[in-house]
Amino acid sequence: RRDVSGRVDEVLPLVGLEDKRRKLAGALSGGQQRLLNVALGLVHHPTLLVLDEPTAGVDSAARRQLKRILRNLQARGLAILLTTHELEDADELADQLAILVGGRIRAAGPTGRVIAGFFQDKREVSITLAARAAGDSRLAACQHMLRSSGLAAVGSGHQWTGLIDNRQRQVDHLVHALLAFDALIREVRVRDP
Repeated sequence: RRDVSGRVDEVLPLVGLEDKRRKLAGALSGGQQRLLNVALGLVHHPTLLVLDEPTAGVDSAARRQLKRILRNLQARGLAILLTTHELEDADELADQLAILVGGRIRAAGPTGRVIAGFFQDKREVSITLAARAAGDSRLAACQHMLRSSGLAAVGSGHQWTGLIDNRQRQVDHLVHALLAFDALIREVRVRDP
């Protein structure tokens, strides 16, 4: 206990919160609260820092800052166990990766190799359709086409997302087929999973 105050003075600058030392945690922004969580995990000089979804729900500036801090901690030799649904974060921060599906490890090893092996040629696709009248048969046909391609509706049924095998250029074929049905496509996003 006698070391806590001095240790707090050491860890707050590591996470960029030295000027917030006298603030209550509830008065901090969401991103600052995430940084405070990291600082709390560092107070006792751990050899392993365990973080659960550290970038969830924070804005892009806080996300960049948190990633920079985690990379600095790694460079200092701290082992970090990180859970995330964001493979981009895992790819950027992790040396080793384990993918859990249904509570079981489905793939594990060096990050790049695991991602490539697990997802192969699949692409994460998100297609947003403009709103149409509910009775419009073209909307039902487009939704059926999206569902058959392996995409799932998000929310109101205008946004669809999922993984599509892109070896046969399925994404291009799907977009052309939707356009042939006179779909009003607002956005198409394709990225590596």
